[in-house]
Amino acid sequence: TGVQVAANIESVTASEPRKHAPRPFAVMLAVAGCSLLLCGVLIGISVSVLAARARADEGGPAAEGPVDALLQRLAFGSCADQHLPQPFWPQVASLSPDLFVFAGDIVYGDCATDNCTELVEAWGLLGRNDNFTRARGEVRMEGVLDDHDYGLNDGGAANPHKEFAKEAFLEFWGAGDGDLRRRREGVYQGLTFTGRDEAGDLRTAQVLLLDVRWAKSPWRTRAGPETEALGRYEPDTTLGAQNKTILGEEQWRWLEGQLRVPADLRVVVSTFQVIPEGHGWERWGLLPLERARLLAALAGAEGPRQGARSGAVLLSGDRH
Repeated sequence: TGVQVAANIESVTASEPRKHAPRPFAVMLAVAGCSLLLCGVLIGISVSVLAARARADEGGPAAEGPVDALLQRLAFGSCADQHLPQPFWPQVASLSPDLFVFAGDIVYGDCATDNCTELVEAWGLLGRNDNFTRARGEVRMEGVLDDHDYGLNDGGAANPHKEFAKEAFLEFWGAGDGDLRRRREGVYQGLTFTGRDEAGDLRTAQVLLLDVRWAKSPWRTRAGPETEALGRYEPDTTLGAQNKTILGEEQWRWLEGQLRVPADLRVVVSTFQVIPEGHGWERWGLLPLERARLLAALAGAEGPRQGARSGAVLLSGDRH
């Protein structure tokens, strides 16, 4: 496939510590190895992307966020403490990734006040970090919010700060008035990279960033005391769970449409974990029907040729 991956791919155990105070953030690319210290997944991909010509003339769904370039190297990370110096940014920039993806908790700004000055101060600190600002000037960066940069730990649809947090995020990243995210329920987005490889063949790679906070229904709290090993939550298998959601119907329709866009490589970013089943902290498996819907959608994702299926590489954050 031309894809080289060095990763701890969503492998966790029930005995792992739950997420707590932010740790120093780091990113590794495939050429630099991989750290097991961060948030469930910390992955680096060096990609000679094999992708397909979008079949726009066949009346298929439009690819979102077209980028006229071949995606050859992607860097990824999450859970950055804005109070720390973040000395890893020069190394990230020196590796010249075509894209750096923030998988949530870009800052820690949990709101303790009604006007959420904590979140304003958090983005301000990151914006004044010289290591970050120099790297931002050299590397394309895209991201999505998780709970701490949405202003509420383990937050979801009922988060009273989500509108304010969304606006702070879009302003920090310079999103214009025409940015699609300004009209959406959340900050989900897609990017579609298309370029020619060394053989002259046209190749496409799709990167989809999911917002798993904006519409998320409440988790089912586990009976009994909370422990590091057992966690705080349990899968919701009650009859009421069929009415619960993680993405919300607007985002589900968008995602299912984007998965019909032909691509050889598809990277899907969820800020909390999709695959693990072995712990009681936040993960897709706490709403089994939603997880099953996501996995079925990914299994049917359109490949580079008519009738082919591409699947997806899943990236997540949150756990550390």
